[in-house]
Amino acid sequence: ALNLDVRRAFSVLNATEKMIISLMVFAGYNSRETAKILKSKEGTIRSAKSRALNKMSQYLKEDFA
Repeated sequence: ALNLDVRRAFSVLNATEKMIISLMVFAGYNSRETAKILKSKEGTIRSAKSRALNKMSQYLKEDFA
């Protein structure tokens, strides 16, 4: 059930957030590598990752409340 909940939380992300989380969390790339792949700045990638994980966390908190 938790796996399905995480998938649902992942689905609330926008396309860029999904790509960042996929690369950094699932594929194991660091922020510098992810920035290079996505042609973006490293700080932007770190900020977007943080926002995306917070968005997922909020979704899961609401789901379990």
